[in-house]
Amino acid sequence: RYPKFCKMMHPTDHLSEPNISVSDDRLIGRWGDMAAGPLVVVTAGIHGNEPSGVEALEALFESLGKTQVEFNGCLIGLRGNCRALQMGKRFHTEDLNRIWTRERLRRWTEEHPPIHPDEAEMYALLSLIEDYRKKAKGPIYFFDLHTTSSQTIPFTTVNDSLLNRSFAEQLPVPMILGIEEYLDGPLLSYLNDLGYVSFGFEGGQHDDALARKAHYAFLQLSLYLTGLRTRDRKAEAKWRKAMADLTHGVQGIFEIVDRHAIASGETFCMRPGYANFQRVEKGEILADSNEKPLRAKKSQRIFMPLYQKQGRDGFFIVSPTARFFLWLSKQVRLRRLDRLLVLLPGVSWNDEVRSSMKVDRRTARFLARQLFHLFGYRSRVSSDRYFIAYNREAHSRNEDYEGAPWLSSN
Repeated sequence: RYPKFCKMMHPTDHLSEPNISVSDDRLIGRWGDMAAGPLVVVTAGIHGNEPSGVEALEALFESLGKTQVEFNGCLIGLRGNCRALQMGKRFHTEDLNRIWTRERLRRWTEEHPPIHPDEAEMYALLSLIEDYRKKAKGPIYFFDLHTTSSQTIPFTTVNDSLLNRSFAEQLPVPMILGIEEYLDGPLLSYLNDLGYVSFGFEGGQHDDALARKAHYAFLQLSLYLTGLRTRDRKAEAKWRKAMADLTHGVQGIFEIVDRHAIASGETFCMRPGYANFQRVEKGEILADSNEKPLRAKKSQRIFMPLYQKQGRDGFFIVSPTARFFLWLSKQVRLRRLDRLLVLLPGVSWNDEVRSSMKVDRRTARFLARQLFHLFGYRSRVSSDRYFIAYNREAHSRNEDYEGAPWLSSN
């Protein structure tokens, strides 16, 4: 076991470049033994103006040090963007949670020097993650702690795989599906493509003391759900209640159905007073773009309205997802019925391992996006003529999680 003040020194020679330094204080804490069970890696502060998750992890490791809790595996807490956290800014040059792309990963594997400080932070974090993956003996979990610029209740952002959904359903907060279709290069998409249980937990508004409370409750409950701590129904109920009390009764599963992406050079200003999950009416003015009003297209719920200077996501719109649809999608995926989609005109396999499909917009225009969601596919690459839909189940490491506490309770 390592106390929270231990620093993780990691070779970063290939990252050295004038005016770019990588903090050796990335490790918040480590507790337990990787050889004894699951490995849980929690990142916080991927955005430098979101310190709540870091503070919650610091408090957790301090508590573990005082109580000497026995673990059945290993917990590791990491700061995401050390430089941005020191600056108190979302990022230095480029959003760290938007650069985990194939091109950046290719640069890293070919040992190119980073082009700016945020990319250096990515390479350092990626190096640690790969090192942990190689050393882990049991199942691996990745959780990413965030806050938002608007007032919000806690919620999870979940890439839509059955493994992720099964775990996140144990948490008494709203679950948001589909964000991976609207964001390029988030850390969690990289980790999900590797097949691990990995999702984001949003605790609250950046400066709200309740966000840290939500993050801390999530961390404590996750210790039991992942199997790091032996099941304790009374303790689990305590932390579930602590989380549920912060949601003000808002529960359920939501799908992102729209997003206003802020274009380069666009002047965007969110109208004041909007909170996450707030209902908006069709035609209601939500924001101003280049001094022209942006109105709600339908009567739904607004999601993550932007009230900070940095960021390219003006706002999202979410809609409730029926439980029957989720049950049906599970049955369809378990039976691998996605193979039937290629029988439709305009749909073909995109790769030899059949993990993605190529869809011709002209001949398959009658196919709704929700149909691909049902079968476990999310579109990630698009052009005027085609879009590529990727199977969220193709790389899931289902065998790694057999016997996990959260699976046995489903």
